[in-house]
Amino acid sequence: MTVCENISPRVRSLLEEYNFNAETLAKYLSVSVDCVYDLAQGKIEKLPTGFNERGRIIDKIMFLAVIPEETPDLKVKGFLEVLLSYHQLSKETIAKMAEIEVADIDIFLGNECEKMDAKIKYKIASVTMALRFFLKDNEPEQ
Repeated sequence: MTVCENISPRVRSLLEEYNFNAETLAKYLSVSVDCVYDLAQGKIEKLPTGFNERGRIIDKIMFLAVIPEETPDLKVKGFLEVLLSYHQLSKETIAKMAEIEVADIDIFLGNECEKMDAKIKYKIASVTMALRFFLKDNEPEQ
């Protein structure tokens, strides 16, 4: 199955299985609501023909489609790594804002986060997601 052929089941799943709002999906993909429904029905030819625009839409669909497949810790780690690397926030900043120790950030980013206390994970996730939300306007568009 090619990437394009894989798009239709993903869009259909978002709409039917996860009850994703079609208007929100259309706005996110920068396409019409009709195009979203067409893609869900397998009408791949409704994708734009331009390589960059088509690729951007496919990437965005795949980003949404893999959300249920990833573990919550992995998602938060990804956002935390963006804050640390792209936004150049320090582990100390995150730890202070979450009212935890820097060592907790290190453990979370390491391979032992499954053993962490859920309250500490929650604090890391809460601060990470809030910072990511407020700083996302400084990131390049996808």
